[in-house]
Amino acid sequence: MGICRLVNKIFFIIVFILYMSINICPYEVSSDVNLIKRNVIILPFINSNKDAEYDYLKDVIRDAIKTNLLITDQFNITNPLQINKKIIEMGYKEDDMMEPSIAIDISKSFESDVVVIGKYLTIERKIMIQIDALDVFTGETVVSINKADNLGINLLILIDEVSKDLSDKMVLKFPRVDRSYFSEMMNLIEKERKIKENTGNIYGLNSFNISGIGLCITGSALFIAGISILSYDLAGYSDTLRYYKNIYDNTGSGYNDYDNSYNIFVGLFCSGVVSAASGLIMSCISIPLLLYKKKNNKISLNFEINNRIHIIFSYKL
Repeated sequence: MGICRLVNKIFFIIVFILYMSINICPYEVSSDVNLIKRNVIILPFINSNKDAEYDYLKDVIRDAIKTNLLITDQFNITNPLQINKKIIEMGYKEDDMMEPSIAIDISKSFESDVVVIGKYLTIERKIMIQIDALDVFTGETVVSINKADNLGINLLILIDEVSKDLSDKMVLKFPRVDRSYFSEMMNLIEKERKIKENTGNIYGLNSFNISGIGLCITGSALFIAGISILSYDLAGYSDTLRYYKNIYDNTGSGYNDYDNSYNIFVGLFCSGVVSAASGLIMSCISIPLLLYKKKNNKISLNFEINNRIHIIFSYKL
């Protein structure tokens, strides 16, 4: 049974290659020598429902897209084996390939400006294929293809149609560009990165410092609110509690007033303690973030609760 399935797969791939070879159509290519091809990487496709019977389609679809893009003579395609090796080196998994930020990160390691990602789902003798082409410089999805059909003989036609549709749209959306395009885009990205860094580093503050300031302000506000509640409860509302308690002790009446005032007293006390303690903890946590300057600094904050509460903070340059 396994041998028959292997033979069917090999037959399918051979037929697919023959089909592609007789359906090659020429594209109009710009003759301007100053324009250069776009660099494209095609990431491994995702078998969404992990159907082992159709796992081989990951390579078939990927190869079909590569073939159709090469036919256009508009793109430089990175070797899939190099891409697979780089993905392993970077520590990514197969299911990460549909995440745009990860796809762009992998693309930058190959100095590519276009990345193709995709997945397919096979269920109840039907297949749905989704493919996206992303502009690495802008991070936007420029081309998106979604098609579905029945499994079987139509599968060959569907894969060919999807790959051709993708290549046709990519030719329009990613035309050849001037040689200065890449350097200009890299300079623009670098400027945007510096602007973001400068915005986040006002007065020499980094993102950790800003987070520390936020925690410190919030913690201080909670601590002050807790102390205020405790002060009012112990110094103010305690008189009300004593008043109702004296009435109840001397007359034997007014128990409900005494009981309500006691519950309010306890509630205010607990709220004040929780608020003040939470604020104090948040303020302590903010200290390492406020002091953070370099990656090689060693910062630690430890809590130990035994018979006593110990807070140990260390900061090493």
